[in-house]
Amino acid sequence: MLQFLNRPYPYHDDLRYNLKVVTGITLGIFLFLLFFQPIGAIQSNFDNKLLFYAGYAGIILIILTLLKIVIPSMFPSWFSGSSWKLSWDILLNAIAWGFLCVAFGFYTRFVVQVPITFFLVVKIVLIALAPVVIYIIINEYRRNRKHALLTQRKESGNAGVNVEEIKEKPVEIEFTSGTKSEKLNLPLHQIILIKSANNYIEIFWKTAEGVQRQLIRATLSKTERMLKKYPEIIRCHRMYIINANCVKKLSGGTNTSQLILSDFPEPIPVSRHYLLRVTETLNFLAG
Repeated sequence: MLQFLNRPYPYHDDLRYNLKVVTGITLGIFLFLLFFQPIGAIQSNFDNKLLFYAGYAGIILIILTLLKIVIPSMFPSWFSGSSWKLSWDILLNAIAWGFLCVAFGFYTRFVVQVPITFFLVVKIVLIALAPVVIYIIINEYRRNRKHALLTQRKESGNAGVNVEEIKEKPVEIEFTSGTKSEKLNLPLHQIILIKSANNYIEIFWKTAEGVQRQLIRATLSKTERMLKKYPEIIRCHRMYIINANCVKKLSGGTNTSQLILSDFPEPIPVSRHYLLRVTETLNFLAG
């Protein structure tokens, strides 16, 4: 049991993704509370009801933002892929649930001045549990979807084959500059890596004639977000995004890891922050 709880459990630290999830959960629960009024009819005036349930939504937004976004951003080494464990994730969710229960209770009793009864406490505890459970479900769905996509691509026969062996039309990715003036369309299996070059990205891909490269005016972060739906294209360093199917070897220790890629002469560094994510993807493709 302890071994299961202490297994690595990568924390999803994508700021945009977490903001969207937290905002969506807050809005969804606010609408549920407003229309179904599980706490009971607090005010007869609709505007007052709106403010009352908006208070609950505000509490959810503040606590989830603090625990899921702000603290991970302040202490990235704690939440890095190579450090975060399942037991810590469970503890963080339990803390979020506890904070929500206490905040809801104080808000209901001292701000709205509703008498606290046992039945009301049960409702508050369940409402506080809802955003935590929804957050867990969304993240698990995303994790399972990523594995399903990897499985689908692995079973399609595209992984690790030569360009000449591809008989069916491959998945194609379009890279565009910020001004849309530059475009580059590449089959997914041909991409080797993408390197940051100040305000540009340098894309390396393989063809029958050898390795080609091209500069496009775009940022690596924007490119990473664009490639999120391709789970084998992963970020391994602040300067690099690589195609996991092109990795021949992962070598080194926790702080000095590097990747050896096929058709590319230089080793690619792997940051500690991305190490577990890279390792999991490589192990999945190898299995």
